Amino acid sequence: MLQVMAKVLEALRVTVAGCPTFSKRDAFSCIVGIIDKVADLKLKQPSFDTLTSFAEALGPQFVMTQLHKKAAAHKNPKVQSEAINWIARAIVEFGLAGMDVRALLDWAKEDLGSANAGVRNSAIQLLGVMYRFLGPALGDMIRADVKPALMTAIDGEFAKNSDLPKPEPTRVSRVAASARGGAGGAKGVAKGGAGSATGAATGGSAAGGGFDPDDLLPRTDISGQITAELITQLCSSNWKERKAGLDAIEAILTQAGNRIQPQTGDLLPELKKRMADSNKNLTTQALTVLGRIAKAMGRAIDRQGRPLLTPAIKNITDQKQTVRSAVTEMLDAWVGVTSASCVMPDVMEFYVSSKITADGKAETLKWMASLVSAGKVNDCVPDTLRAAAMGSADKAAEVRDAASKLMTILVETSGAAELGAIVQSLDAASRKPAMEAISKVIGAPIPLAAATFSAVAPISSAKPSAASATRSSKDLLRSSTSSISRPGTASSTASRPGTAKSSGVGKSALGSSMAALAAADAGPLLMPDNRKEDRARKGRFRPAKLQIMPDEAQTLEAEFSPMMSPALRAAAFSKDFKKHCEAADMVTKVLPAVYDDVIAVTDLLFRWSTLRILESNTASLVKVLEMLKLLLDLMIERGYRLSEYEAKLILPALVEKSGHNQDKLKAEHRELLKRFAQVHPPIKVVAYVKDGLESKNSKTRVVCLDEIAAIVERTGPVVYRNSPGASARPASGSAPNDSLMAAVARLVAERDTAVRAACLGVMEVVYCIEGPAIWDYVGRLTDQQKSLIEERIKAVGNRLARAGTQPGFKAAEYGLQMQQQDDPMVVSPSPANNTPRRPPSPMRRSGIGLGLAPSNSGAVGSPVARGGLMDNLPARMAAASTAAPVAAVPASSDSPPPAPKGPDVAPYDVRRVHSPLIGRFGSFNLAYAPANGGDSTVLTSLEVGTYKCAHYWANILLIA
Repeated sequence: MLQVMAKVLEALRVTVAGCPTFSKRDAFSCIVGIIDKVADLKLKQPSFDTLTSFAEALGPQFVMTQLHKKAAAHKNPKVQSEAINWIARAIVEFGLAGMDVRALLDWAKEDLGSANAGVRNSAIQLLGVMYRFLGPALGDMIRADVKPALMTAIDGEFAKNSDLPKPEPTRVSRVAASARGGAGGAKGVAKGGAGSATGAATGGSAAGGGFDPDDLLPRTDISGQITAELITQLCSSNWKERKAGLDAIEAILTQAGNRIQPQTGDLLPELKKRMADSNKNLTTQALTVLGRIAKAMGRAIDRQGRPLLTPAIKNITDQKQTVRSAVTEMLDAWVGVTSASCVMPDVMEFYVSSKITADGKAETLKWMASLVSAGKVNDCVPDTLRAAAMGSADKAAEVRDAASKLMTILVETSGAAELGAIVQSLDAASRKPAMEAISKVIGAPIPLAAATFSAVAPISSAKPSAASATRSSKDLLRSSTSSISRPGTASSTASRPGTAKSSGVGKSALGSSMAALAAADAGPLLMPDNRKEDRARKGRFRPAKLQIMPDEAQTLEAEFSPMMSPALRAAAFSKDFKKHCEAADMVTKVLPAVYDDVIAVTDLLFRWSTLRILESNTASLVKVLEMLKLLLDLMIERGYRLSEYEAKLILPALVEKSGHNQDKLKAEHRELLKRFAQVHPPIKVVAYVKDGLESKNSKTRVVCLDEIAAIVERTGPVVYRNSPGASARPASGSAPNDSLMAAVARLVAERDTAVRAACLGVMEVVYCIEGPAIWDYVGRLTDQQKSLIEERIKAVGNRLARAGTQPGFKAAEYGLQMQQQDDPMVVSPSPANNTPRRPPSPMRRSGIGLGLAPSNSGAVGSPVARGGLMDNLPARMAAASTAAPVAAVPASSDSPPPAPKGPDVAPYDVRRVHSPLIGRFGSFNLAYAPANGGDSTVLTSLEVGTYKCAHYWANILLIA
């Protein structure tokens, strides 16, 4: 049955192709039968081909209309979705010209409301195909009638089709071909009968793809909605009613899909009054409404809305930035549907008037700069050049800055030579400032300015007329380039009557000017500078921590721009991150060749790099890090040392952003910090890294802790012993809390697991160098912090013991003497059988009653592990009964008793005792003890906080 139906469809295609009298009635009968077959997987393609043959015979619009009508009424949603798919296919093959776009949009909106997901997806794909022809305006047509969630999916489809080119039609219907053929034939007969077929083909391509999408999208007549009540609201003395009227206009525009016909009734005359509204918020809204009307009306706005343009432009002098921004947005909308030449005369008329303020001038120049960058000035280059020349001589600094940026963009887009020719069309008052401004930008005299123009083109001594002042730049450039760019032609060598040497003068002037232009284009990327020490003197009070002023970008641009080439300046201080990438690439490529020039402006380059790093744009960040990496490599190779002023311009930002989400960029930050430690003292680099421990970003804190551990391993204990706030060998427990290790130790109890692990990693590195003396550098800690560190170093000690070494073994690598004192927190092997011993008791850990190892030298002995108070208690009591009497402490003295003299007195280690019990009354030092049988000793001197505590502890120890 399927094979029979496939043959029937094939017979239909052959019949339609060979029957010129195939009618719409015949097609209607066939479509009724084919509609069920489009949902069949095996008959789908033959059905589509048959429908395409119908479209070639009768036109695609008729087939689309009948097919969608039948499919929408069908019970099977698969039929409806496949019908929509064929419509999208037909649009690609036949093109959108000649089709009813409004009907297609209505069908799409209807199908988007279907309960079947397949139908909705097919409708979204249909809109995506139409987007390739119509562009972004299509979204505005349907946005008001589509739910936000569904519109998000449609925008995603638009984004996928935005980069695809507009399809070229591959099929033409017989109806359209015959109409174009008749027109082409008539044209050919009128011209002598030549090329009727060529004319038909040309017309076919024009009709199929060469159309203006703006003409295809339908526009809504809103004149019926501009009622008397709405006009009354706009004229009301109550600002709330005026605002309600403006809101109603915006709602009407949204409902019309932002595409309206020129008929607006009394709307525009009343809207003109709102341009001078006493309520500035309503003025801003009125300007926004005017911009929306311009976009919705299209080219007709230049005729219908011309009376509103000048009152709207006058608001550019307003004190509020929001009002000025609304004016420039309205001008952008106007230029977008017309051209810059439609608004530029009105803009320049107000720009040269005495009513404009400095804010208005600056805003106008910025708007012109955006137009020039976008390539929308066309024949308005003389006007923009005149505005830039006037602004460069203004007394307001912000106006001069804006004029300088505009002139830079003009030089980049039009070229210094062309601008030099255009200068001659300006009035005498603007000509000299324009020349000076161009020369300042290119850093040399104008290549093709007064000399070339006077040598080649005659200049009248009379004042230029108004027509010549507003002469089109296209005509001027065409005439100048025709006579200048080809010096070997007759037109360039022709001289005026009576001036036989003018041709030679023109040639010489042209040659020198072109040489100057080539030299300017091939100039250095960075100019030499010798003011680095002055900048360092001024910046010595700059804070070492990360602190960026709000006007840093503007200040840096003013300081750095004179030392940059025009191309580098425009890229470095552009608002586009892609330009920033280009600027970093430009510096990276020439860095080895211009190393000395870069070193002269290293501080400015670091400030620019800081701004780019803090922007958090991944693309520009990668380029800036590559540039800094190459610069540091060259510094290391050539032995350059960074000053403190240079380091604090870049290191705070580099440390703050080192906790990047991407591991690759995180590693790049650490590589740069490693290189900075080779051109700047590591102890100063680690101070900046220490500041990163206070970052709000936990990833930054982790990277900083890892980098501190790496710097300690590379450099040794000097980085934390000599860090700010730390002494070389502080007394036990007396390390200041602002030292490096104290700052690290405080993070050991952080909630973030990665931070705790990184902090304990630093402690492990220091423990392998210092051994038990690590406690001398960590400052005051809480019990929780101490316990966490104790657990870690205990585990490290056990691991080192199993490896046959002990804590502090790395001290020899840095030329230090390893500490010999035991660490009571580490389980050490017994000297007898080399098996691990149990940890000492808390009393033994405190060091009370430790005996002395036998020593022949009589020097200070070291405590042995078997001398605790509680060990061998009976023997100790027996020894105490034969011990020498303890000297009585005078009642009137608060000082400890003198140590007994005699040959049997062995000095004890002077060490601070830490114990929970002693902590209640104060701390004391073990001073001396008599040698009574080795490890059976009795304490004779106690240093306590008070006299009562001394007697209390002395009695207890004597009893023991």
